[in-house]
Amino acid sequence: MTTTMGSALIEGMTPEERGRHAVLEARMHLGGVSPTLAVAFLSEGPDMEVVLRAIRAELGDVPLVGCSSSGEFTDDKCGLGGVSLSLIASDRMEVRIGVGEGYAEDIQGSVERATAGFAARTSNAIRPGWRGRTLLLFVDGLAGKAEPLVDELISITGMQYQLFGGAAADQVRFEKTCVFHGDQVI
Repeated sequence: MTTTMGSALIEGMTPEERGRHAVLEARMHLGGVSPTLAVAFLSEGPDMEVVLRAIRAELGDVPLVGCSSSGEFTDDKCGLGGVSLSLIASDRMEVRIGVGEGYAEDIQGSVERATAGFAARTSNAIRPGWRGRTLLLFVDGLAGKAEPLVDELISITGMQYQLFGGAAADQVRFEKTCVFHGDQVI
């Protein structure tokens, strides 16, 4: 199998229906392959946890990460106030999730906690047949300090990861942004 992706953007409906339909549509675009990772972008608001629980209920134990957004999109449409979900499937990808809460107060400690289980921090760092590592980073868009956070990630992981990601948003209200893992809003 190669790496494949299916995505969906769902607007309207109840929060639970948005989460459930996002998974169903993204799975349809994935072509029946079991997902390895789910990445979601949701409008920040009181129904985020309901949407995440619905996504989690449909996905089972597939790792789920993402953040609040100021607009959602897929490869063929964009919207505002909905749920964008991408399901990625690969037999050449291993997923490890790390959470480093409180990085605005303790960058080094939060990076240590978030990367504790990462392959580049173990003796099993280089394996035959594995081409590289990628680190997907979501940060609180209002906390600041993203540049020193990235510097610390690069330092602690020995530059063994391609790094990409973004900052959570809140529809340009600048009040509250959220990052999540599973159905837990952090």
